[in-house]
Amino acid sequence: MSSLPAFDRPKESITWARDAIQELDADFTNFFKPKPTGPITYGKKVYGKVVDIDPETGHELHKFKVFERLPSVLSRRTTEALIHIRESWNQAVYAACASIDKLPKRGNLHFPWRSSPTDLNATLKHGPIPAELWDVIRREEPYPTGNGYDGGDDHIKEISKLANDKHTIGLTATARVISYTHPTIHGAISFVSIPAPKWDSVNNEMVMAVVSPGTNVEHNYEVQLQVGLDVPGPLRDVPAIGILNAFADRAEAFTKSIEAECMRISGPQH
Repeated sequence: MSSLPAFDRPKESITWARDAIQELDADFTNFFKPKPTGPITYGKKVYGKVVDIDPETGHELHKFKVFERLPSVLSRRTTEALIHIRESWNQAVYAACASIDKLPKRGNLHFPWRSSPTDLNATLKHGPIPAELWDVIRREEPYPTGNGYDGGDDHIKEISKLANDKHTIGLTATARVISYTHPTIHGAISFVSIPAPKWDSVNNEMVMAVVSPGTNVEHNYEVQLQVGLDVPGPLRDVPAIGILNAFADRAEAFTKSIEAECMRISGPQH
């Protein structure tokens, strides 16, 4: 398929972002591996089972816990990947205007992330983006879901806001229980509670059982470890790799779509 030279820049930004996401994914996997701390026969676990005592009841709290915090360099790399993706949206709009000879004489060209379809239409009407490109931008539905209209995407809109904030994106280790059973419970049993596992992102742990002292519990559970976003709002604890890939996929699809529209308007040899 033919391509327009002006679109090389946004495509490059998306490639850089995908490279960064792959490196992050490898870094996250490596983080959860045991780290050697001395002779090769010894090692330090990043996660494991601990038993604490409830100071109010005296019961034992059997927990699954991640002991280490994620290194700050991973937050910086996540932020860099996010900025590359966000910038590719802006670069695609600029490339489209250049490709159809409609670069504005004034006004900044940015992809119009907005709060509603009405807000988007007002921005397009009064902004620098030429009318020939409005429909392809409207099809992206770059606003959150809401009452009174269809479409929108809450997560994509929120991640675009994070990229625009220009602050380092926080990360946190999270765990999701795939399955769990307790094959045997024996000993001096006077109290047993098996709560539904719920991850505590503040303390990096979840309670698997609450029992009276002297109770022996055999735990058999499978846990999926992930790295989530440590940000307020709907993206809190959302898996970082998944949302970054989703944002990059949308950016790549938009770049292809608006480039195709430019080729339809002006032809591939323009």
